[in-house]
Amino acid sequence: MKKNTVALLCASLIIAVSSFTGCLTPAGHVIIPDPKYYQIEQLISRSYFNFDTGKVTYNKKGDPVSILYPNARTGFPNFLFRYNKLGQITDIIGAYQNGYFETWQHFVYDQYHVLRTDSVYDFGLIGDNGPLPIVNRPLHIIRTTAYTFDARSRVTKTVRNDFYSPLYTTLYYYNAAGNAYKISSYSGEDSPFDDFPVYDNKVNPHNLHPVWQLMDLDYSCNNPFVADNYNAYGLPTRITASFKFSTGFLHIHADTINIKYKH
Repeated sequence: MKKNTVALLCASLIIAVSSFTGCLTPAGHVIIPDPKYYQIEQLISRSYFNFDTGKVTYNKKGDPVSILYPNARTGFPNFLFRYNKLGQITDIIGAYQNGYFETWQHFVYDQYHVLRTDSVYDFGLIGDNGPLPIVNRPLHIIRTTAYTFDARSRVTKTVRNDFYSPLYTTLYYYNAAGNAYKISSYSGEDSPFDDFPVYDNKVNPHNLHPVWQLMDLDYSCNNPFVADNYNAYGLPTRITASFKFSTGFLHIHADTINIKYKH
């Protein structure tokens, strides 16, 4: 594949084709995981308190089914992904190797197959058809979130309910470059806090699959940081935390994250 501009690559990763049965974005558009494009294969995180390597596996459609770490533990679980018959993500499970989960995020769609809400459970047993309670401990939903997406399947609003605190609302504003130039958050009737990310001109790896976008709620074309290194197609391969950017990617928070790709 010839090297294209970032804008063209970002646009070409999202193609709506009604006859294709591949993975659907939360708002219903189809993502075609073209084998010419890169897939995330490995995530290597380093910090003072953690060093681990996560291996990403995919199904035949190109949808991620797991991120597995050899040292998974509390605060650093594996991730398992489940889908419905339409190929839409239904569950993201923060799992341990012993059949228990740390968190279980379950997504609910409306009659038009658009993602509307989720529920997050904490600590239980991994069941074939959903989370199961531990003996003498009922299932506990720790929060729910309502989602709003625009016509391009990008998140524009989330309303999080933690039950014991006011609703927490986040609004996302996109510019012509396809980046969330302003992210405004507020709790209850408090004044909003506005964040204005500064982007590079490279390819955001979240665009490689809608599950990655949903995990981090990052639908921008570019990255809100300057990476230490990029590959030939502009994807970051090493990210280091800085004063302006607290490194986080696919629920990893570390001093450095190295990303390996395959295609």
